[in-house]
Amino acid sequence: MLTLENAPIGTKALAIGGGHWVRTERGWKWCTGATFPRPGGDWNGELIKPVNFQPKGSQCTACKHRNGPCSHLPFHKMPVCNTLPDGTKVVICREFERRNVK
Repeated sequence: MLTLENAPIGTKALAIGGGHWVRTERGWKWCTGATFPRPGGDWNGELIKPVNFQPKGSQCTACKHRNGPCSHLPFHKMPVCNTLPDGTKVVICREFERRNVK
């Protein structure tokens, strides 16, 4: 069971009136402000596990950017084409450019 104590980094704790805290290495960071040891009194009790996104592997192998870093890309905004058993969302990369094969 997911709890405040075992929540992985990136977990969201939702607030009753909107907004949320995000689990960080230092505690729980309010979405617009400071970090606290625990979510505030308006936490609604719900925890949302972080969702990991990864580009579709067959795109990466054929992409001209395949040897470059892609971790800065907004994969969470790209269309999902599959969900893996661990919850990871596989996405269609919008930055994909086919490499020239000679």
